[in-house]
Parts: sequence; C-alpha cells; structure tokens
Amino acid sequence: MEFNHEGIVDDIRRLLLDLGMDIKDPNLVDTPQRVARAYREMLRGHYDEFSITSRFPTDGYDEMIVKTGIKAVGICPHHLLPINYDISIGYIPAASPATVVGISKLARLAIHLSARLVLQEQLTIDIAAAIHKELPTKGVGVVVVGLHGCEAFRGVKMSNSLTMTSRMEGAFRNSPATRAEFLGLIKHNGGE
Repeated sequence: MEFNHEGIVDDIRRLLLDLGMDIKDPNLVDTPQRVARAYREMLRGHYDEFSITSRFPTDGYDEMIVKTGIKAVGICPHHLLPINYDISIGYIPAASPATVVGISKLARLAIHLSARLVLQEQLTIDIAAAIHKELPTKGVGVVVVGLHGCEAFRGVKMSNSLTMTSRMEGAFRNSPATRAEFLGLIKHNGGE
C-alpha cells in the first residue's frame, strides 16, 4: 500500500472548499498539508512494518505475563473519526525452550496495529494473532476497550460509552481458570 501525500492534500483542499470554508484564512492555508501528514502518522500501521524482534530465553518461566494500560489511538473505518483504546495483553510462554518478549514490544505491537482503518473487533483478533505468530505461547488473551469518536461526536453523542472486545486463544480459551486469572489481573491493575 502506498501513501499519496499530494493527492490527499488536494482532496482536503477540495473538502474545505466544499464545506464552504475560506482556504485563504491564515488558520486554513496549511491545513491540507497538516492533515495529510497527520493521516500518514495516524495510519502508519498500513504503511510501516513491525515485528517483535527481541526475545529472551527464560530459565523455565511458564506463568502468565500481563501488560495493561496500553494506550493507543485508531481511526474508525466508517467515519474516519478517532478511537481511543486501552489495551491489555496476556500470554503464557511455551516451554522447551521458554522465551519471553521484551515487554515494551507488546505495547508497540498493539499501538502499531491500532494505527490502521480497522474495526475494534478485528484489531482485537489481529493483536492476538500477531503475538501467537511471533512468539511460541501456550495461550494469548487480549482485551481492548474503545472510546469511539463516532459515538462521542455524532449520532448518540455518548462521550463516555465504552466498547469492550476480547480474544482468547489456547489456554486462555480452553481453561476457565486461566481466563479468570487473566481477567482478574487486568481488572486489578486498572483494566476493564
């Protein structure tokens, strides 16, 4: 996929004109350029590669690892409005040999995958699938809580309504105790 900066600049200029705006207004003169740069940054998940590269061997650690409080921003594919995400991820390293990922990589992966035009439900699936693909695990759990701009700024105008999605794979799906432990840990640490 390729980003067409100049095409977007032209389109934003036309949008401003179609909205009846004076594009010579000092506050709007550079808006098309700024919007194009902003969309390139906000949608970098479509254009930039990312993989989990740092893995570390453990001396048999086979318990759950949970990362909470991952803040990310996405763009709704239906209205092109922002979505604020709070993401929690858990996994259990597979044995023989057990390896763990650099903990910041979980946040970076979630932030990277959020920076796309993607439904929250698909984002949740994609985060779990990426971890499962990149790291040998006994299971993965992902919970995504979204505050959707399309609900806050238009339509029902519910500025505090949250949407929650989850994806459980392996032990997180098959073992009620593992699922309960994960959900308890993220709730205890400020997750929803």
